[in-house]
Amino acid sequence: MYADRGHDGIWYFFTPRNRKYEKGNRPDRAAFEGYWKATEADTEIKSRETRLKIGAKKPLVFHKTRDRKLDPGTKTKWMMVEYKIEESSQDFGTWVVSVY
Repeated sequence: MYADRGHDGIWYFFTPRNRKYEKGNRPDRAAFEGYWKATEADTEIKSRETRLKIGAKKPLVFHKTRDRKLDPGTKTKWMMVEYKIEESSQDFGTWVVSVY
């Protein structure tokens, strides 16, 4: 993971996108003492020039819990936005950018 605080005071986190299941597409957003839960569907990000889809963003809210299987957790006020880069000819791997 790489984190950087921008000039605007916002934190940017660059992290590899882990999968919940080895052969699935579902992301694993587990964290220490909780997990990040998506609050909406992906919103497309389009190029200004070509109007082609270049990525997607998804708002997330942190839920605090000791064991997610036994307790859905308590919703907190912590929010962030996850940005995904669309597949391209450049190899970005499976990284996401999260803004907090």
